[in-house]
Amino acid sequence: MTRPLLHLEVFSGDDVEAFIRQCRRYADHLPKAQYTLLKLNTGDKLGSDATLPEAVRATVGTVKGAQVVALNSAPLHVGPDGKRWRKVTAQTGESSVTGWVEEAGRLVTPWHWTGFTTLDAPSTRAGTWWSSVAEYYEHRFNRGPRPAESAFYQQLRKAIDTDGDGDLSEKELDAALHNRLLAPVIGRTIARHESEWYKPEQKFGVLDQLAALVGPKAQESVAKEKPRIERLQWWNAVQAKVPGFPSGKVYHFHPVGLAGNFQCNCGCINVNKFLEEYNRRHGEFSNSLGQTFDQASLVHLKTLIQGIVDYYKSKGRECYIPHIAYMLATARHETLWNGIYFEPRTEGGGQSYFNKYDPVLASTQAHRNRAVAMENTDKGDGYKYRGRGYVQLTWKVNYRRCGEHLGIDLVNSPDSALTARYASGCMIHGMYEGIFTGRRITSYLNESTTDYVNARRAINGLDKADLIAGYANLFESILEKSKC
Repeated sequence: MTRPLLHLEVFSGDDVEAFIRQCRRYADHLPKAQYTLLKLNTGDKLGSDATLPEAVRATVGTVKGAQVVALNSAPLHVGPDGKRWRKVTAQTGESSVTGWVEEAGRLVTPWHWTGFTTLDAPSTRAGTWWSSVAEYYEHRFNRGPRPAESAFYQQLRKAIDTDGDGDLSEKELDAALHNRLLAPVIGRTIARHESEWYKPEQKFGVLDQLAALVGPKAQESVAKEKPRIERLQWWNAVQAKVPGFPSGKVYHFHPVGLAGNFQCNCGCINVNKFLEEYNRRHGEFSNSLGQTFDQASLVHLKTLIQGIVDYYKSKGRECYIPHIAYMLATARHETLWNGIYFEPRTEGGGQSYFNKYDPVLASTQAHRNRAVAMENTDKGDGYKYRGRGYVQLTWKVNYRRCGEHLGIDLVNSPDSALTARYASGCMIHGMYEGIFTGRRITSYLNESTTDYVNARRAINGLDKADLIAGYANLFESILEKSKC
C-alpha cells in the first residue's frame, strides 16, 4: 500500500548569522513574560532533590550539549531561601537523566536562538563529510587511516559519538534515532551547503569517484541513476525565473527544530494569557457583574487551568476548547463559596445530611440499596465518600475508579480528592468516562454540536444548566484567545 509523503525543506539565502545576532540583541529587551524557555549548558549539574539543602544534594548527572526546556514542562520548587528550582530531563551522554537545576540565569526567549549553531559545509568533489573520497574509500573498505572530517560531520559526531572514540557505531546510531532528547540538539544545527536540487557542473563528483574506486558495476549503476537525479534538480530553472532567488548554496534549517523553537511551549493553553484575559473579563459573568477578581481566586484558577493542561499532556489527549470551557464553567459554579472561586471543596452539610448515601443510615431501603450498588458498603461510607473536588466526586465506586485512573488510593485517602491535581484529574476523567451520571461530555460537545446546556447531564441532570452554559460560552471566548 502506498501513501502520500511530504518532503519539507526550510532554507534561506540571506545572512542567517547576522540575522541571529540581531535577534539576540532584540530578545534582551523583551518582557519577562516572553522568557518561556530554560537554557541548559554543557557541564551543568543536575541535583537529586530540590527540597534538600544544596550542601547535601547529590548530583545525578551532568548535561552534555546546549539544550532548551519549555518552562511550563519543568515543575517548579521554591526553597525557603527563595531560590527557584526546575525539574528537567536532559541529555547527559549515553543516556538522559532527570534532576533539578536552579532557574536563575537560565531563562531565555525563543528569539535568543539558544543552542543553534551555523556551519559552513562546503560541497566539494569529496562531498560534505570527508576531505577526500579516495581516503574515505581506503578507510571504509581497506581499513586505511581515518580521513579528515568536514566541520559538518564533526558537529554531528560530537552529538552522537557518546563513547568519544571518533567512530559512529551501529549502537550509537540506533540510540540516537531512539533518543527524543537528542533530536532537538541535532535539530538546532543550521548547515550552509549546496542544495541537492541544485545542478553545478561537478554535481556527480562524489558518486563518480566512489564508483571508479568500487568497479565497473558501480559505474554502470551510477550511469543509470544520473538521469533520474537530473530530472529532480529544479533549482536552476526556478532561479532563472524568480528574481532574488538564492544561488544553490543556502542555509538549511531542520523544519522540526525551527518550529519547535518558536512554538508556544505551553501545552494547549497559554496559562499566562488565559489568566490575563479571565482577569479582564471576570466582571462579565452573570454572578460577578462589574466585580474585580480577587487574588486568592486567581491563584486557585491558575492551579486549575495548569492542572487541566498537565492532564491533557500526560494522557496524550488533544485539547478541545469546548470541553475545557465546560470544565471551567462547572468548576466555577461548583466551587464558589464565601466569595472564593475555583478552590476544590467539600460538599456542604452536617454529617447526618450524608445519611442518604449510607448503606445503613439511609432512611429508605431504596437509598440503602443504591448506596451498596455504588460500593458504599459500610456504615459511615455516606459521609466518608461525600462530595469533594471541583465537581463533588461522590460514592466509593467513583473514588475507586478515579484513583485507579490517576494512580492513587483515593478509597483509603478520600481527602486526597481535594488536592488540586487529583481534583482536576477526577473532573476530566469523570466527564469523559461518564462516571458521575452515566452521560459523557462528548455526547454533547463534539465536532457536530456544541450543546452547553445539555452537557450538564454529564454532571447533575439539568440543574443550573442555563447558568453554567452561559459561563461556558464566556470561557470558550477566553480560551480561544489564549490557545497556543
